[in-house]
Amino acid sequence: MSVSASYSLGFSGDLMLGRQVDALYGTDRRPPTALWGDLQLMLRGFDGLFSSLACSLTSAGEPWDDRRFQFRADPEWSTTALRAATVDCCTLTSPHLMDLGAVGLDETLSVLAGADIETVGAGHSLAAATTPTAIDCRGLTVAVVAFADATASTGGSGAETAATPGRPGTAHVAFDPANDASMAIIRSTLEASEQFDPDVVVASLRWGSTSHPQPPARHQQLIRQLADWGVDLVVGHGGRSFQGVELLNRDNSPTVVCYDLGDFVGDYEIDPADRNDRSFLFELVVDGDGRLLELVLHPTEIESRAVYRASDRGAAWARQTMIERSAAFETSFERSGTQLVVPVR
Repeated sequence: MSVSASYSLGFSGDLMLGRQVDALYGTDRRPPTALWGDLQLMLRGFDGLFSSLACSLTSAGEPWDDRRFQFRADPEWSTTALRAATVDCCTLTSPHLMDLGAVGLDETLSVLAGADIETVGAGHSLAAATTPTAIDCRGLTVAVVAFADATASTGGSGAETAATPGRPGTAHVAFDPANDASMAIIRSTLEASEQFDPDVVVASLRWGSTSHPQPPARHQQLIRQLADWGVDLVVGHGGRSFQGVELLNRDNSPTVVCYDLGDFVGDYEIDPADRNDRSFLFELVVDGDGRLLELVLHPTEIESRAVYRASDRGAAWARQTMIERSAAFETSFERSGTQLVVPVR
């Protein structure tokens, strides 16, 4: 690997492709590639693209009667859309992956594998769900681990969706540094990722449904433990809106923390104050040795069940809100056109 090369890794928030999104793209009313609005070329330009899937991709299974929401998308159009954006890896820690039960999860895993998209965070057993994955990003090896929070305070992560030694589901652990059993699982998974000799290690964490603009102290404590264990980038999911960015420097080894990426595309009702339709496409730039160089935040906006570059007004709101939500972490941003940039080195 050339030490002079640089690599660009893209990270998106939740992809909720069910309900009205599925009705629009799954009935030939709109081509699947239109899901990405005017962002498709940017998405395809990354050396690696990582997304969080917030629904199952299945035509099988029966909805759980006690679930208020059941999110599923037709596998044919949804995998066409994911391939069009060249998504390399989907994290599967959303509780909605189990909306159609084990049959729905099984088809989701199968169709993503058929589309040559790596998955992490769910599986046919606890061992499978907690297995790390690695992606070859045009010569850069990126290892990914993924977990959902199983603490009692996260109502969005019910025990019924958790994988066990004999039951399929998602990778649940308690996001509590004082919980020795959960910390042992996370550390073991990170140690298992060392088999890939990764250049970059990413931890994808689903906090559970939250509308809080700031992460609680417990989450910050967990992330500092992950930084000590060698994680380079933490990306959070589960909230409808994005949270702040923090740069940790532990023993001269930086860890970039994106506490919550919010929604990237979906059909959720828009909160006029919180503007959950506005977020960013997060771009991590690293050199040929895997050293982090900068984090670039591209403002985005959901409109008509698709995602676009944010309007001037939307971009200005997103930039200012991100700066405000990151102030507690003393994060320094630079401005580059419509983008925010966090220099790492």
